Amino acid sequence: MATSPHALGELLARDLEVFRACTCKNFLTNTKTEIRDRAYLRRKKDTDGLSLGLTPENAVRDVENFGVIGTHVGAIHDLPRGLEVRRDPDLEGHALIHGLPYVEEAETLAQDIAWELVKISRIVHNVAYYPVGHSRRQA
Repeated sequence: MATSPHALGELLARDLEVFRACTCKNFLTNTKTEIRDRAYLRRKKDTDGLSLGLTPENAVRDVENFGVIGTHVGAIHDLPRGLEVRRDPDLEGHALIHGLPYVEEAETLAQDIAWELVKISRIVHNVAYYPVGHSRRQA
């Protein structure tokens, strides 16, 4: 599995739900009723791990989005893949999934793990979510 140069924060509690911003339109199906594996594929730009928020608001902070998905930390840790969800020590309200392979280096494995993550996730918002205070929120 790919390692991370990012400083590791504390391991999150199993009972917490974490959230991922759908930063690409294709993270959800066209009908916006199902999550696609692309939502959990780690790319080369994800050097510190895959970004999560501790709340839906934290997940979409400062990013354009097309929705929000959520899953429980314990479900991620229970996958037989050695994944860890850790607090980001550099950004309040932010967490990271560590241990995911880069899709560019191990495409089949990355897609298999992404589908496992999809199966334990739910759609929280199936349209763009810009809470009060977000720079993209319309007045």
